[in-house]
Amino acid sequence: MLEFYPLFDRTEEGARLRANMHVVELVLLTAVGIPLFWLFLPAGVFEYVGQRLASEPTWPAEIVSQAGLMHRD
Repeated sequence: MLEFYPLFDRTEEGARLRANMHVVELVLLTAVGIPLFWLFLPAGVFEYVGQRLASEPTWPAEIVSQAGLMHRD
């Protein structure tokens, strides 16, 4: 969620992103992005929960052998 709203990210990465933003980006983020934050907040929460509940993907042995990767157990 903070990737799309660097104004709210108080980490070092957020500070770097804000420093590289141009005035137009800051104005658009403030005027359009912040009001839409409440619309995108549930989507971000559902995406986070979905990623945490998703099972670990498994590839068929045929695909793994073609790719030359070793299967991890």
